[in-house]
Amino acid sequence: MSKHPHIILDSNSVKTVAFQATGGGNSTIPEIDRREHANLLRTQYEEALNLSLQELENTRNLDLPVADGVYLDFSVSSDISAESFHKLRGPRLMSIKNDSDSDVSKATVYLPNNRKQWLTNKLNSYEDNGRDAKFLNRISQISKAEIRDFFTLKEDLEKYEELSANTVLDVEVWISKDEAITYSPNDIIARLISIGAEIESSFIEFGTVSIILVRISKLNLMKLPSSIDLLGEVRLFRNAAILLKASLKEQREWMNLLNEDIEIGDNPINVGLIDAGIRSGNELLDPFIPTENHLYAVTDNPLDKSYVKHGVLMAGLILHGDLCDWIHSPQRHRVTSQLVSVKILSGDDEEQTLPDFFGAVMEDAISLTRNKGVIVNCSAIAGEQIADGKPTSWSSSIDEILFNGGESNNLLILAAGNVEETLGLHYPDFNISTPPRDPNQSWNAISVGAITRKCSIIDDDYRDKQPIAPQGLLSPYSPCSKDWALVKPDVVMEGGNAIDREGIISSVPDELNMVSTTVKLTGEKFDAMCATSGASALVARLAAKIQYEHPNIGPLAIRGLLVHSAEWSEEMKAQFTFDGKLNKELLLHTVGYGEPNEDKAISSFNNSATFILEREFKPFELDEKQKLKSRSMDIIELPWPKELLEGMENIPVRLKVTLSYYIQPSPGSNQYKYESYALRFDVINQTETLEQFQQRVSHVSQGTDKSENDYTRWYIGIQNRDRGSIISDYIDTSAINLADCRYISVSARYGWWYKRKWRGENPKIKYALIVTIETPEQDIYSAIVNKIRQQVEVEVHL
Repeated sequence: MSKHPHIILDSNSVKTVAFQATGGGNSTIPEIDRREHANLLRTQYEEALNLSLQELENTRNLDLPVADGVYLDFSVSSDISAESFHKLRGPRLMSIKNDSDSDVSKATVYLPNNRKQWLTNKLNSYEDNGRDAKFLNRISQISKAEIRDFFTLKEDLEKYEELSANTVLDVEVWISKDEAITYSPNDIIARLISIGAEIESSFIEFGTVSIILVRISKLNLMKLPSSIDLLGEVRLFRNAAILLKASLKEQREWMNLLNEDIEIGDNPINVGLIDAGIRSGNELLDPFIPTENHLYAVTDNPLDKSYVKHGVLMAGLILHGDLCDWIHSPQRHRVTSQLVSVKILSGDDEEQTLPDFFGAVMEDAISLTRNKGVIVNCSAIAGEQIADGKPTSWSSSIDEILFNGGESNNLLILAAGNVEETLGLHYPDFNISTPPRDPNQSWNAISVGAITRKCSIIDDDYRDKQPIAPQGLLSPYSPCSKDWALVKPDVVMEGGNAIDREGIISSVPDELNMVSTTVKLTGEKFDAMCATSGASALVARLAAKIQYEHPNIGPLAIRGLLVHSAEWSEEMKAQFTFDGKLNKELLLHTVGYGEPNEDKAISSFNNSATFILEREFKPFELDEKQKLKSRSMDIIELPWPKELLEGMENIPVRLKVTLSYYIQPSPGSNQYKYESYALRFDVINQTETLEQFQQRVSHVSQGTDKSENDYTRWYIGIQNRDRGSIISDYIDTSAINLADCRYISVSARYGWWYKRKWRGENPKIKYALIVTIETPEQDIYSAIVNKIRQQVEVEVHL
């Protein structure tokens, strides 16, 4: 099949359509004796308030800074509206913690000193006429908040309570942002220092919260609520895990031969590698990393020559891929990129010094690469396993800097983190039981897991050993997000195989690994590389190729093509088929959308035409209260080969759709959703009119869909795929059924942007929509191009 460039759509193919209004619903108010309940809450409230005010007075007597409000803890029904606790003329909700074992939640509230009568007034009205019963009937207890109530992670609280009072802790302090209460970061820092904290980082800023890392004793930590306003949460800080130490392989002297084989493309692009720095001295790397591209985000000392080999191994794979593949390839080896290295790890392989606050360091690193014109970044540094997939300051920082005020002008590729032990389980059960590592909860980054095709052992010392993973299946190193709401990893790539050494996943023998570059005092030039780090480097290499071949598309489209081109192999499906039924949800949370196909990511073909639309639109409008509400959706009309599809009749075809966008995060256990909004796509049914399609999408977007839409036509399924900020799915059907399906919608769903007063202009949202129509062998590409030329409405970059 001949290769063709993808078809780039412009705004002529899009029209914006207004939503139709829909009605709301009702909720049940629990029955309760109002007078008795009011007296109970009034007594608890007054007692908690008096204790809190007395603590402020004690703090003042110690000449320590004093907060301008108090913190109260409410035990509430889990179905209570979080907005009830967040009033400009009353309390501010700091966090809500749900108890999975009961229907009771804990709401921690900040109440300004000048609003002390807030609940008293409500209780008086409630007792007299039942006002606010929907809210007050759901409160069962009120107490003074202690520092323990600001721990939102159960494991943090358990560890904290085991420690003695003098134990020194590294703690993330989360300060909520408020529309009416302002504070100076310098004032917060001064207050923290006054109560005995050492400042370990600058603030990192999000739309709804600021986070700073401090070192403080447990005793002084207890003083935080009395001295700091708008204290949202505290979390124990976790240093990133020790990096993978790949085994060594005796090197062969192929350097001269490989250098002779390199062909450098015109105008190579810059790719960012955020890792351990890259030491000079390898002929396959030095020409592609100019001196000015060695940057530092963790040290002020540019002469720091400490060395961790991980960065050099990553660099080799990003630039050249697996050197084993290169050696055996009959083609000239083409290099179309050069690296911008940002060092964020100090030390060496024996003693690494990790950054104190990865969120802030990662922001600095991406800013440095952005200044070098980098779009594609890669980082394979991972922290602890995250069992529940909840965001951390690290993962949230990544989401914030990639969103970048709505510019969405960078792409970050992450390694999902490695499985290290079998946990006494059989393969792949130990993979499925091991979650990805921090910061892979990031919505906006691409998380990379691993598969493997390396299954042969020729080393005499290991001939009696069996590789853990069969050919083409999940690598032993790759984790699974089965307990996360978010789908991670997003894609998988070659990550090597392993053997089981008494429960430890071992990268020996060398044949089970990839080969990359190294720099050693003893003169070796090659070393082994494996696991999700290696897989992420290969995905970064592919992303760079996409950018090079399509210089006019942005990071959202590059990101979209990585996922859009990914596929589940038949081997993958078989591995997750149980009792004759494929568990699509488990497969999605294990290998993401599959392994990217380089040819499909970069090119269209005669029988496979891919459309790319990059779009900026305004799906919201401001109401009279300066809050956002859904206003409209985009309807994209594709240049559709209707006549060809009708003539093909019952020949099978595939329509694949991928939507890529970035969210702005709102980290913390507060009343807001984490994501600022969510975008969703849909495709018109063959029996719908355009008006019916628009009406259906309006109702779906507002949660009132009562149509007879055929949700079963999607292979992955709406419930499985609609998790995160990149979603992909496809329809397998007959050509005749697809002949009238030329309309696709993109619409917005609620996120935290809807819950706050909006300051500034009505925001614009960027997205990339990727659509492919594929036939067994019919030349659909030419039919589409001819259609475009006839309409003269869509620009095709040929």
